[in-house]
Amino acid sequence: MLAESFDRNFLLPLAAASMFAIYVITTRLGSREDPAMTSFFYTGVVGAAAISLVGPFFWATLSAPDWGWNAAALYHRHVEPLFPDSRL
Repeated sequence: MLAESFDRNFLLPLAAASMFAIYVITTRLGSREDPAMTSFFYTGVVGAAAISLVGPFFWATLSAPDWGWNAAALYHRHVEPLFPDSRL
């Protein structure tokens, strides 16, 4: 009876909830002695490490139009603020 009612798809939300609970507990314990920026730093480091491990398996090469959109976004974000008074 138990095998019929168990669904493996419930493991993903259970794992996500468990990981979030661990994150909240460790953040609260860490905030006793360290500032909030320390928690932000460790969150970024762990996130970057996780994405670096998973990312290569889902790599997609940019198409030519996407390179144009990427260049426009980089220009808008990094070059345009250098010349606030000009109409580039």
